[in-house]
Amino acid sequence: MDTLDTVRLNARDASGQRRVVLKSVRTDSTVEELVWGLMRRLGLPEKDSTGMPQAFHAFHERSGRHLLPSQTIGESLVNDDELILHPDVQAGARRRR
Repeated sequence: MDTLDTVRLNARDASGQRRVVLKSVRTDSTVEELVWGLMRRLGLPEKDSTGMPQAFHAFHERSGRHLLPSQTIGESLVNDDELILHPDVQAGARRRR
């Protein structure tokens, strides 16, 4: 794969305590694929406190916005961009009985 087909990225969790540098991320992969891989690399939980799957969003530091899961890395990010993974919190969600 050509170096033009990859980008270098920095990523961290919302607290800033866990960080990772990704040296070669394929530009044809989606943000959703990247987030799933980052969850594992950063040691983030796959389930919330109720046992339900925990979703995370990628916040793009340079643009100040959340990226859509369907966006490709190539159309969204450039070398040395920083992503912050934020948990998807459903405010006011009902508790299961």
